[in-house]
Amino acid sequence: KDEDLGNKDKADVFSAKATIVFIKHDAACWYASCPDDGCKKKVTGDDNNGWRCEKCDKSYERPKYRYLLSLSLNDSSAGCWVSVFGDDGTKVLGITADDLQALKDSNPSEYDRVFSEALFKSFIFKIKAKMETYNDEARVK
Repeated sequence: KDEDLGNKDKADVFSAKATIVFIKHDAACWYASCPDDGCKKKVTGDDNNGWRCEKCDKSYERPKYRYLLSLSLNDSSAGCWVSVFGDDGTKVLGITADDLQALKDSNPSEYDRVFSEALFKSFIFKIKAKMETYNDEARVK
């Protein structure tokens, strides 16, 4: 924040070693995506109890779940919220989104343990900060 990152026309990209202090997981922290390699678009339920990808124009029996995690990070100088996607979420939690999604209903205590074990671990994060406007309100994301 002190360096005014993300407040320019272009996004700022930087690396920082930070510690995870909180992971939001009260709601789903993944989304159902197209199972085709190379396509990561969100899929929707179709009329045949399957999943439809509008980009690929195909229906699938099962989606592939991908992470969309919201983490609170701290380093020696400050803290911030970041979003972590896809395979990077697997690195943070040590389990795929498909497997975690299955755990949520089958074993809630194990589901919570996955998040607890990821807390207070440090990683080198590559972070992109850019200004976005939503409902006429500009903020760095």
